[in-house]
Amino acid sequence: MKTVHIDAKRIMQSDHPFEALCALFNLKSRSFDEFKTHLMLDHEPIIAEVANCPVRNKTWEQLSDLLEGIQQHSNTFYLIWGTQDDMVNPDAVDPEHELENPSWALPAQS
Repeated sequence: MKTVHIDAKRIMQSDHPFEALCALFNLKSRSFDEFKTHLMLDHEPIIAEVANCPVRNKTWEQLSDLLEGIQQHSNTFYLIWGTQDDMVNPDAVDPEHELENPSWALPAQS
């Protein structure tokens, strides 16, 4: 089983986000369809962990939709939105609250 760590912020800081995403999977795809086809036909199980999400950007939305579509139609591609590090509360006063959802991850209260 292969694990691929996708840092959404780093991908979006690249000059060519799609190419940066492809490079994480050791692919040189020329299109979304080619990328999708390759990952869907790959028989080795892949876990893709996406960190530093959400990134508010139209290109990132397209890339995340692409990854989500692959997961929905593949028997070997597993997508995890967020890692344990994404859920660490940097404002925790004591260790027992360290893994609670940080305030930025909670919906705004009215």
